[in-house]
Parts: sequence; structure tokens; C-alpha cells
Amino acid sequence: MSNYIISEATKIIELIDKFPFLEEQLTELDSILKRFQNPILRKTVGRKATLTDVASLINQDVKSVLEFFSSKIEQSTETKVDIQIGSAGKSGFEDEQVRKREMLKALVLELHAGGDKSALKARFKEILGDVEATDIASMEQELINSGELTVDQITLLCDLHVGIFEDTLEENKKPEASPGHPIHTYMEENRVAEELIEKIRDKPTPELVRKLADIEIHYTRLENQLFPMLEKKEFEGPTQVMWAKHDKVRELIRQGSEIDVEEFATQVEDMIFKEETILFPTSLELLSTLDWQKVKNGEEEIGFAWVTPGDEWKPVTPEVIHQVEEKPQLSDILDVRTGKLTLEQINLIMTNLPVEISFINEKEEVIYY
Repeated sequence: MSNYIISEATKIIELIDKFPFLEEQLTELDSILKRFQNPILRKTVGRKATLTDVASLINQDVKSVLEFFSSKIEQSTETKVDIQIGSAGKSGFEDEQVRKREMLKALVLELHAGGDKSALKARFKEILGDVEATDIASMEQELINSGELTVDQITLLCDLHVGIFEDTLEENKKPEASPGHPIHTYMEENRVAEELIEKIRDKPTPELVRKLADIEIHYTRLENQLFPMLEKKEFEGPTQVMWAKHDKVRELIRQGSEIDVEEFATQVEDMIFKEETILFPTSLELLSTLDWQKVKNGEEEIGFAWVTPGDEWKPVTPEVIHQVEEKPQLSDILDVRTGKLTLEQINLIMTNLPVEISFINEKEEVIYY
């Protein structure tokens, strides 16, 4: 009889590959584990998930999980199983955030493969609890970077992606910024858009629809000011997806009097949700104050939809820190052989030198010390 060792660091898929009969017996441990029968999940999360990760997933003690697999293997084969507790590298993931993203990727890939949305939504809540908006954006970027999905595929089903996560995203606090900050301006425009949508649904008129069409200015500013800054952070996948969604709204606007008013309102409403639960929180996390100043600098030239930006936001940038508030008068500047210094600068230098200096004039008077 041969011996086989399993430990906290044993990968669940490696175990199933060696003992295929375990695949059908996973649900005896917990019904959640049925998902490891899914080929997509096996190729993603399954590659790294260890028995420690499995125990965490089903909220059981890792020892009981090891004993379950040990008994199943010994009952069905002539293999003697040795259990080792305390192995190094218990989890197959670098940290909890990595594990979370891998699970998100697995759910979305399963969705793209034709998985049932309601079942996946329930599974998401079951496994992951809550999720940050930045996790979704990072996941989409990783799927594009890895070649697992194209930008077009992400765009096609991004509504379903958000649909899976929308309950948790709604609970997350929306970003707040001072009047004048680009995010504050975007959100003020969104509030006006929501008011217009409410009026349109109550009593649609051509004037209201034309007014809502000004949302295109909002999109143009995002595309030309915010998106390039995010792309410099190597975060271009989600922005490409959102740009594609903007173009769909533009196609509706170009239909003029033939526009499907309800579809138009719904598309704009959906974009507001995506901006405020995914795009804006991610942008606030990735961009520095100097980045936001650059975003703001070109906004006025493009224009704003319905609102006038405030002026309370005063970014502290290198230009502000090093700016001289008032230019010194010419009489206050000393032109020396190797440069020019103001009298105030000279005084600061002389009083902070690590030596004592005295100056006695031709009359033997001490005029400086």
C-alpha cells in the first residue's frame, strides 16, 4: 500500500486530478464546492486554491477538511494518506485581495461562458461578501491584459458584470469631493441628469430629451481629461469599455426625433451608476493631486453640462508650494558674481551658517555680526 501526503498547502485541483472520484464527492463536504466541477473555475481559481482556501471558503476547520479527503481516498483506494498540519504556504494566494480578485475573475468568466446570472449573483454573495469597486475595475483590466477576454467582450457584457455586483456596490460609500474638484463636477452633472430623466419618464418632451443630450459634453470631458490620466497609470481597459458605452449613447442621440426615449434614459442612468460605483472611486485611488490638477486644467475649454464648477477645491501642488507670492522689488535684489539673491534670502543664509561672521569697516567699526 502506497502513502500519499496531504497538507494545508495541497491544491484542491491537484487532489481531484489525482483522485477523480473526489469531484463527485465534494458536495458531501459542502454544496458550495460543486463549483470546482466547473471547468472555467478549475482553470482560474482552482489552479491556486489550497485546502486551506477551501476550509476558509466553507467556514470549516482545515483539519476537518483534511480528514474528509483522507477518509474518502482511503475508502476508495489502497492509498494510505498521511495528514500534515502546519505546512508553509498554506494559502495558494498572495493575500486576501488577490484571492478575492481571482474569485471575481472566475465568476465573470463563467458568466461569459453562459452561466446563469441569478445563480452567479447568489454565488458571489455567498463567497465574497462585499467587494470594492476598484476590485471590479482591476479584474476587467487583468482579463484584458491576460488575453482571456477582449475589450469588445467586456463591453458586451459589462452590464451583466455590474448586475452581479450591484447590491454590494450600492452599499459602498460614493466619493465626495470639494466643489471645483473634477469628481465633484461630474457628480453634480449626474444629479442634473437624474432630474431630467425623472421628468422625461413623467412627461417626455423633445425639449427635455435635447437637454439630456448635453450629457455628451460630460462624456467628452471624461474621455479627454480623465481617461488619458488613468491610461498613464496603465488602467486603460475599463476606460475603453466606458468609451464604447458612451458611443452607444451617442448613437441614440443621433437618431433625433426617432430616438427610443426610454432606452436613452436607461443608458444614461446605467452610466451614472458605473461612474459613481466603479470609475470615480478607482480614479480617486489612482490619481494624485497633481494628476487631478491636470485633469481640471483642460475642462473649461471643453465645457460643462448644465453646471458651473465651484471654486473651493484648492489643490496643493509643487507650483503652489514653491510659488513666490509677491515679486521682490529690483532694489531688494543683490546681483553678485554667481547669481542674484534678495536681501531676505541673504539674511537667511547669513543667520543660518554654522559659523560666526563679523564685519569691521575701515573705521574699525563692527557693522555686522
